[in-house]
Amino acid sequence: MRRRSWLIVLAVLATLVLLAIWLVGRLLQPERLTPMLLSAIAEATGLELSVSEPADYALRPEPRLRLHGVRASAPGSSEPLLEIGLLDIALPWQTLFSGEAAITAVYLDNARVYLAPVQDWLDQREQTPASTWPTLHDGLRISNSTLVGEGWQLRVATIALARFALDQPTTLTVTGNLVREDSDGENDWPLHLVVDTVIARRESTVSFRPLQIALDAASPLPSVRAKGELVIGAMMHLKLDGELKQWPPQWPALPGTDPLLPMALTIDGAGPELATMALAVGLEQAPTRLTFNLVPARLQAWLDGDAASPLPPLTGELHAERMTIDGAELEGVDIRIEADAEAEAAADAEP
Repeated sequence: MRRRSWLIVLAVLATLVLLAIWLVGRLLQPERLTPMLLSAIAEATGLELSVSEPADYALRPEPRLRLHGVRASAPGSSEPLLEIGLLDIALPWQTLFSGEAAITAVYLDNARVYLAPVQDWLDQREQTPASTWPTLHDGLRISNSTLVGEGWQLRVATIALARFALDQPTTLTVTGNLVREDSDGENDWPLHLVVDTVIARRESTVSFRPLQIALDAASPLPSVRAKGELVIGAMMHLKLDGELKQWPPQWPALPGTDPLLPMALTIDGAGPELATMALAVGLEQAPTRLTFNLVPARLQAWLDGDAASPLPPLTGELHAERMTIDGAELEGVDIRIEADAEAEAAADAEP
């Protein structure tokens, strides 16, 4: 009799499990959740979204909706801003029952982000009403993806963003390779970046304050530790104080310094975007001090150009107590570099 009772209990439990599986399957109908989530993401970003095939879902370790062949573009544009092979969205259980489009975490694989159209879209969005930013309780993870710039790519092995919520501390970790193509072929430099910050939003301004950066990279990229802040609004403002871990071997030698020792670093900049920001940079390894001003886009155009001017488009000063040139030792040396006005004008004229 007792054995039969246990069989009845097990049968009831099995029936309840099957019923629960059927119910969850009904609640997780992709044809119901896909439009809801695409609409929520579109509302938050202001983008037009499409998928190449019907979504599917999984229940472990939490309810997830998986979208394949995701394509995002600016409203009215046929040019993609990003393409995602797999977009895996983790949902809290209350989403299934309440219908509210809440998101726990986002996972992306095999994504491509096109920087030029993204920048155009951001410029247009400055005139649009502010959108809602989601909270990601378990953060964001990206793998096997590429950020495509003009003449360069950042090939991402992994990007991990810890729990994201406005006004709350978070950590971003990036591991990948910066790739540039030139007449000699493809150049590939590995890098690892960790950013600790608090992201805040006030009307049309987004701030990253405090901002702490740790970059480890292969020469000619620098390895840097710095703290400061970044504010993005009608203008972008960047301020960093830290150190260059060592002088990259592929950079021209800096007289009066030991390239294996760290150098104090300061960066102060303002501009409509990072590429066109006017940067004031300071490097110091006592008693040698180097200060210079540059615009990244101008410097990049000079590096990519035919070197019509032998000097880069920057203005700076170098002070060294001692300097050896061709065997002659000089003391109390001050050198000033003036940017070539014609080279700057040519760089600004580059498309």
